[in-house]
Parts: sequence; C-alpha cells; structure tokens
Amino acid sequence: MIYFFSWYSMSPMHLFRFVLLIVVIVLTVPADSFALDLLEAFGKAKQNDPEYLAVFHDYKATETLRDQSVSKILPQVNLSYSTSRLGFNQNPNPMYYNDYRTEQTVFSVQQSIFNLPNFIEIKQSDLRGKAGEIWFRNAELNLIKRLADGYFDFLYAEENLKVLDEEKRAIEAQLNMAKRLFQAGEATLTDIHDADARYYDVEFRLADAEKNMYAKKKVLSRMIGEEPVSVATLAERPPLEQIDPQKPDDWVAIAKTESPYVGFYALQRGVAEDELKKQQAQWLPSLALVANHIKTNTNDFLRTDTLSYRTVGIQVNMNILSGGYITAKINEAKERFLQAGKDYEKALSEVSQGIVESFFGVKSSVAGIQSSDSAVRASLLSVASTEKGYQAGIRTFVDVLNAESNLYRAKLNYLKSNYDYIKSLVSLYFYAGTVSEKQLAEINGWLMRR
Repeated sequence: MIYFFSWYSMSPMHLFRFVLLIVVIVLTVPADSFALDLLEAFGKAKQNDPEYLAVFHDYKATETLRDQSVSKILPQVNLSYSTSRLGFNQNPNPMYYNDYRTEQTVFSVQQSIFNLPNFIEIKQSDLRGKAGEIWFRNAELNLIKRLADGYFDFLYAEENLKVLDEEKRAIEAQLNMAKRLFQAGEATLTDIHDADARYYDVEFRLADAEKNMYAKKKVLSRMIGEEPVSVATLAERPPLEQIDPQKPDDWVAIAKTESPYVGFYALQRGVAEDELKKQQAQWLPSLALVANHIKTNTNDFLRTDTLSYRTVGIQVNMNILSGGYITAKINEAKERFLQAGKDYEKALSEVSQGIVESFFGVKSSVAGIQSSDSAVRASLLSVASTEKGYQAGIRTFVDVLNAESNLYRAKLNYLKSNYDYIKSLVSLYFYAGTVSEKQLAEINGWLMRR
C-alpha cells in the first residue's frame, strides 16, 4: 500500500504538532553536528578574506589595461565650446574695436598613424593582464594554504586544550589521593608538593593554551568572515602516503613551470623589457592625421560675422629636447628591468626554499606520527603497570606522576605531528603550484563533523 503525504490533508492540529516536532528536532540536535568543515571554510574565505579579495579586484583592474592602451591608437574626437566677454581699456575704443562677447566651437578628430610607444604599450598591457591573472591564481592557491594553516592551527589549539584539561583532572585526582594517603600515613609531604607543583604547571600551560586557541580562532575568523562555533575534527590518523616525486629537486622543477608565483615574476621581466623599449621609442617621430571643424565670431580681437571652416592635415611630432626627462625615464626603465630579473631569481629561491622545508616537513611529520603513536601506546601500558607497581609498593608516587606526564606529552606530540603533516603536505603542493580545491576536498574527507 502506498501513502501520499500532503499538507492539505493534515488538520490544523496535526500540522501544528508536525511543525513543533521539527522545531524540537532542530533545537535538540547538538551544535557540533553543524561543525564547519574545511570545504565550507574555504567557500566562506573566498567571499570574505580581505587579502584574497584585494587581489581579485586588482586582477579585475588589470583586465582594463588592454582597452586603455588600444584606445590610444583609435580616433580621438573632441568637442569644445568657449565664450568670453572681450572689453577694451581705451576710452573711446580705437576704430573698429568694440566690446563684445566672443564665441568659438571646435570639433576635432585625430587619428594616430604611427606612434611606436603606443603599439609597444599594447603588447605590454597584454603581459600585465596575463600577470594579473596569474597573480590572482597565486592568491587562490595562497588562500588554500593560509586557510589550511589557520584551520588546523585552530583545531590543534582546541585539541591541545582538551588534552591539557584531561591532564589537569588526572593530576588533580592524584593530588587529592596523595593528600588522603598522607593523612593515612601512606604518603609523604614530598609527594603532595610534587603533585601540587605539577598541578600548577599544567594550569599555567592551560592558560597559555587558552590564549593561543583564542588567537588562532581570530585568525580563522578573519579569513571566513565569521566566528566558527565548532570545526570538524580528524576522524582518524591521516593516510600516510609516500609523496611523489621523492626528491625535492624534482618538486623544484615542477614549480618552475607550474607555480603562479614564479610565473608572475617571469612575466614581470617581459613587462619591464617592454617598458624600456617604450621609453627608448620616445625619441622617434610620431605621425597623426588631424581634422578640425571650427565655428567662431572673432578674428584678431575683431568681431566678425560667424564663420565656419574646416582644416585637414598631417601632424608630425618629434621630441628634440625634453629637459632630460626622456633620458631619465630610459635610465629608470633599465634599472627596473634589472630589478625584475633579480625579483625573478628571488621568487625562484623562495619557492625552492619553501619546497625543501615542506618536503622534509612531510617526512619528519610522518616519522613523528609513527613514533608518537607508539609512544602513546607504550605510555598507556607504562601508566597501568606503574600504578600496579605503586599499589604493590615497588614504585613511588613520583613514578606514577612521571608516567602520566609522559602519556600526555606523547598525546600532544601525536596531535601536533598529525596536523603538521597535513599543513606540510598542503604547503609542498602550494610551493610547487599544484595545490587545488580537489586536494582540499580529499583532506576534508579525513574530517568528521562530530
């Protein structure tokens, strides 16, 4: 039997109960169920991050450069109108010279025929537009890296705080037990002082961790435009896959062709070279076709009947002496060209350094995850055996405290290694220029919304 649901078939009382049920379900669902995951955070960051949006608007501005440069070789049309009161100081005025209002209308058209700097500027604007597009691409990759850093820094700060709080409760329990045993004559004052010192030490670290979590939360909030209530956490240890290529030099070779950061500075060399050519071309003559249509009622201060006439001709301009301006601009362009070359070398060096650090950061994080995972398991066994040994009288109270301290230190190292691994992996792909939203989605698959 098939049942069809319809709002219209429900009585007002049933409809009210149904809506009330939905409201209760929504209100009783834990807030953690709506935890912000990495992809959602990235979508919000693209809409709110000031650094990314500033580059976006700069990119949109560079898209207008070609139109600006092309406009200089297209016809230039102007219309002007002027009027003024012409009065003579002599009294009486000389013969034929009377006070009157002048009027003049000029309609002019100019078409550039040859102007080499303008043609070079068109090519230059194409390079600048391409550079703007590449820089925007770099901003998008940089946003992925910054978001991953901010997200997992905040996540680690949260988890770090939880582990320290757990450690505080464990030490507090040990301290209370030491006090009870001391009253029963089974513990020493030294045991109480030792537990007390550890308790205040973990309280200090808790305060510092809370401050750090607040700071990391603000960093993430600035990027996504809102303060996250909660974020999705790692479901389990991330898959430790072998990175490919397996040599940092191979990653550097990839970056030379794929990194938008390197590509941007490579294009800047071309822009600087065109600027030098453009300034050197200022010494060449320019040729333009000029046409005017003039309507006026004055001629050499004499009022005339309104005349209308046209002029058509060729205009040649050539810089002979500029007071040193063109020479100075050429010298500036030469230095800018040399600067662009060094900027490219610097960019390539920065990317290479970033790849090396990230590559070995991934490798060391993998080793750290494996070693700290083993350390956590070993510390759990050590705590259990030490507590049994203390109950049997063959271990001291300090041994128990040391075993627990080692356990929580191993837990924190394990957490940090996991998050460092993810951040180093994203960083490696970022410097190589191959990080993408697809990889972000893959990492997002390692998270759970609790």
